Amino acid sequence: MMQYKGALAHKSMGAQLLSVFLVLLGMFLLLTLASAILGLVFAQNGQGPELSSNRNALLLVQAVSSVVVFGLTAWLSAWMLTRKPVANYMRFSKISLSWLAFGLGIYLLSMPLSGILAQLNESMHLPESMAAIEQAIRQMEDTAQAAADLLTSGSGWGLFVAELVVIALIPGLVEEMLFRGVIQNQLQRKGMNGHLAVWLSAALFSFIHFQFFGFLPRLFMGAILGYLFWYGRSIWVNIAAHCLNNTLALVGIWITNHCQSQWVAEAEEADCLSLGFVVTGIACMAVAVGLLRLMRYSSSTRLYFSSSLRS
Repeated sequence: MMQYKGALAHKSMGAQLLSVFLVLLGMFLLLTLASAILGLVFAQNGQGPELSSNRNALLLVQAVSSVVVFGLTAWLSAWMLTRKPVANYMRFSKISLSWLAFGLGIYLLSMPLSGILAQLNESMHLPESMAAIEQAIRQMEDTAQAAADLLTSGSGWGLFVAELVVIALIPGLVEEMLFRGVIQNQLQRKGMNGHLAVWLSAALFSFIHFQFFGFLPRLFMGAILGYLFWYGRSIWVNIAAHCLNNTLALVGIWITNHCQSQWVAEAEEADCLSLGFVVTGIACMAVAVGLLRLMRYSSSTRLYFSSSLRS
């Protein structure tokens, strides 16, 4: 087994990306097969309701899917791409709380512009000649949204904690391991321009979620996470920001479902494309870009002095 560790280290960039994709596809097919077999077993024994209407079963499937498809793919890919310890390769390096807070602040400042892109993307329509395709895409996304609504439709702190772990924390960890810790990381290691590597990995990150009418905001946030990984030099900044994003979304859903107040209704009907909101989003993003540049400078300075001290 150990002879395969680092087996892809000296392969071409294309061969490495293809290998990561094949591992991802293999994990997805393995999980699909396992789910089908499990479904047949339950059906034959007459146990439990349909999976699509069973919240606990969906939570379990969601957790296992994330760990297997993203987490295990990331670990196996990194294991074959480097002879270093996988944690070191993915940049699981120590960071200070102030550096972590700095990265989270940048991410929070970029969220208003993400909301603008989300509403803009949702309002898009394909040409009339592709109306049937658009309808099919929207039906697929409505089905996925129905499953997500079921996951967050319960009440009680126990269920909230379970959803927090499954919907916010696990995806935040394993998706960053794959898309930033492996894909973007390896693209940059093979000499690809840093900005191109950031946006390419962000595009793959958004595409893999299979939500056409949510592609733009996820692409944008994936790029912000990519720059945090590049400039922050630790994947913990990315994981924290991704988990924060998922947590805020989950909390928003819970407030909407369980709090029937006037301000909640007004927030749901807010127009993210209004002039005031757009100006605010652009202003926040301008500050975020400035802080990103400061992060890049600070990180480079720390790296320079660290190298000088070692020499």
